[in-house]
Amino acid sequence: MVYSLVSTKQATRNELIEMRNNFEELISLRRARKVGLDNIRYQLAFQLFDEIIRESAIDCKERGLLLLRIRDEAKMTLQSYGILKQVASTFSINEGEKSNQGFEELIEKRNEMLEKKKKLENEKLKLQNKLRDTQKEVEVKEEVMIQQLEQQKHAFENEGAHLRIFIDQKRGRSGRSSRRKSLNPSARNRLSTRRSSIKDANKSFNFKALNGLNKSPPLSPTNV
Repeated sequence: MVYSLVSTKQATRNELIEMRNNFEELISLRRARKVGLDNIRYQLAFQLFDEIIRESAIDCKERGLLLLRIRDEAKMTLQSYGILKQVASTFSINEGEKSNQGFEELIEKRNEMLEKKKKLENEKLKLQNKLRDTQKEVEVKEEVMIQQLEQQKHAFENEGAHLRIFIDQKRGRSGRSSRRKSLNPSARNRLSTRRSSIKDANKSFNFKALNGLNKSPPLSPTNV
């Protein structure tokens, strides 16, 4: 261990001003941080604090001991802050790496989702085109079916008209026959007698004509 002797003389005003100037100059030269924990500022500040303890201990030893204790507590507090800083920095680095890993996974997943979206959009377009084509085919088939149904309708109408005419003709014939059947018996007898008389007259007329034809005309004398 190395021991250094401490002067028991009080510092003058000029020495204190010179120490202050040296402190500020060293901070600017060594580029100490203005905010936050910094080892350069930490060392220079405790050197000044040791000088204050030395001057206080010359006048009163107990005051110097209290200042030493305060210095040690301040060092312990600053060291604990330094440990917390290191832990926080390591934790932030680890979390940053984890976040970067997760971010890369998210980017990959995003790219996969974008590709899937493109595929789905292409499939959507294909299905829309197919739907449009099927709608056109359905419209064309519907028009053809309507035309065929119209033609069948006209054909059935024409067939129905012909059937009505045929049925009306049948009804007319059946009406005539029913009228004939509806005549009373006396009228029927009259018609039958008329028919028989007409037949007899025709027979007698034919018989007389045949007799006249059978008779030969008289022979005229021939000159021999």
